[in-house]
Amino acid sequence: MNVTPASLVLISFTGSLIGCGATDHSPILIDVEAYIDNEVLIGVDDGFDGARLLELRTEFEFDTLGTIDEMGIAHIRLDGVANVRNTVASLMQDHRVRFAEPNYVYKSSGGGDPYRAYQWNMDQVRAEEANRITDGSGTIVAVLDTGVSSGPDGIANLLGGWDFYENHSDSSDNDGHGTFVAGTIAQNTGNGEGVAGMAPGASILPVKVMSDQGYGSSEAIANGIVWSVQQGADVINMSLGSAYPSQTIQEACDWAYNKGVVLVAASGNEFSREVNYPAAFDSVIAVGATRLDGTRSGYSNTGRGLELVAPGGDLSRDQDQDGYADGVLQETIEDGRWTYTFWEGTS
Repeated sequence: MNVTPASLVLISFTGSLIGCGATDHSPILIDVEAYIDNEVLIGVDDGFDGARLLELRTEFEFDTLGTIDEMGIAHIRLDGVANVRNTVASLMQDHRVRFAEPNYVYKSSGGGDPYRAYQWNMDQVRAEEANRITDGSGTIVAVLDTGVSSGPDGIANLLGGWDFYENHSDSSDNDGHGTFVAGTIAQNTGNGEGVAGMAPGASILPVKVMSDQGYGSSEAIANGIVWSVQQGADVINMSLGSAYPSQTIQEACDWAYNKGVVLVAASGNEFSREVNYPAAFDSVIAVGATRLDGTRSGYSNTGRGLELVAPGGDLSRDQDQDGYADGVLQETIEDGRWTYTFWEGTS
């Protein structure tokens, strides 16, 4: 299926998007919406004892790809001729269905240590002063992203993760965005190499919900949220987003919030006066970006729902005149090679 990337209206970190399962999850564009072709997410109030879902499956001629039992949500695939929007409209009229929506596509929002002097973002949030109180030890941060890999400088405490894009245990990162985000949180610090992290004692739980091209689905994100909670995550970081308020993701966020987990998401990089989802949900802390001088980065989404801002950089400027553009510096993978690079974004 052909997709015109320029037409996609999606959430972004300074990076990528999500997918799910082992089948072909090609995005499709209807008007300006981006979602997985032939896939729908539905909420069924009575859970999955089999009766209502079987009735719906027979009447609407779909296959069940999976369920998120904690919220009573089913991930379904339509037959080849069914229209996603028409099927969603019909399901929404059915008394057995709590909600129905396309499986929306999301995009990531991005992009003692010798290079520490170039990490102006660390100084702005007084990271070293904060580390004298706590360096994050004992905290598990789930990074829902393109995966996480550990390079020569490395992530201090990297746990075993899961890939919800292809449904296996290899959560390594071939895009670089997830690794950049994880390093910003918990890069090896004080090891005489490379750069530092904000909370180097924290443990990173890699949850790959996006492909190596930075695209994924609301189903994968929701499953990643649930799994993160089940693995003991204290914080869930989502440097990804979309303009569409997926109820599937909202219910997963609310469920995690009610379990005592802190959820944080990027506001988005679209120069918009509207915060992206999931950042805009009440159970999620929405974070925007600032420049080196503390003012808003021009790309950073703003408006109702924005709760915090933090250094995200501005690659068009060199306000401290150190010879480098004012991005955030971190170790990551670019074009298959480990490097230290400056990125900008609300991630």
